[in-house]
Formats: sequence, C-alpha cells, structure tokens
Amino acid sequence: MRKFCLLFILIAFSCRKEPVEIKNIAGYWEIEKVIAPGKEKKEYKINETFDHFSISGNGGVRSKVQPQFDGTFLVNNQPENFTVEMQNGSTILNYATPFATWKEQVVKLEDSALVIKNSEDIEFYYKRTGPINFLGDGKTTK
Repeated sequence: MRKFCLLFILIAFSCRKEPVEIKNIAGYWEIEKVIAPGKEKKEYKINETFDHFSISGNGGVRSKVQPQFDGTFLVNNQPENFTVEMQNGSTILNYATPFATWKEQVVKLEDSALVIKNSEDIEFYYKRTGPINFLGDGKTTK
C-alpha cells in the first residue's frame, strides 16, 4: 500500500503542468503558422507585422509593430493591455481594450518558440524575431 501511495504521488506531480515564466514572453514575435480545428493549417512565409510584448509586474502590453529597413519599428496606436493569471495550471492572458475583452492560453513558451491558443481553440505559432538592418549602414539596432 505504501508503494502504491508513493507511485500515485510521483505520477500526480509528474503530470502537473509547470507555470510559464511569463517574463520570457517579452520581445518581438513573428507568426509562423495558425492551426484551427477542422481546417487546414495556414503558414506565413513573410510577415509585414510582428507582435511585441512588454511585461510589467503581473501584466503587460501587446502591440503590432512593422519592421523598417533601418532596423526600427513603426508601432500601431492600438496597444492591447493584458493581465496574467493561472487557471487550472495554465497561464492565461486576459486582454482588455476599448473595443473588446478576451482570453488566450499560453500553450508553449520557450526562448525561440511561442504557442498561444484562443477561446476558439485556434493555435498561433510564433518564432522569436528582432530588428533587422537591411540598409547595411553599419549601425546596430536595438
């Protein structure tokens, strides 16, 4: 009986989902593909915009940015503020704008990969990206 209890405890803890370190979402992310239930996966070869996440405390801001040839970004004027909460072992981003509110689940967050699922079970796959200076003027970008 004692071995059974120990085995049960080990299995329970090994199945537990670890919370995501949300601070690691900070930065620029480029969409790679979108997978919707019952539909064909859509892949993105070239993107005109990236998502930029900044984190402060238990929340942050997500903005759409457009990379420029000199390594800078144009930022849209529609930031999406969010708070972070844990629900049933999952990391949830709660968004609120003047136009809508919604939730997204962080399915995967690694150094170079991010997967977010919305309430319609559509999964968005991102890769980490950053500024690129196409002008070759020798200046570094931040």
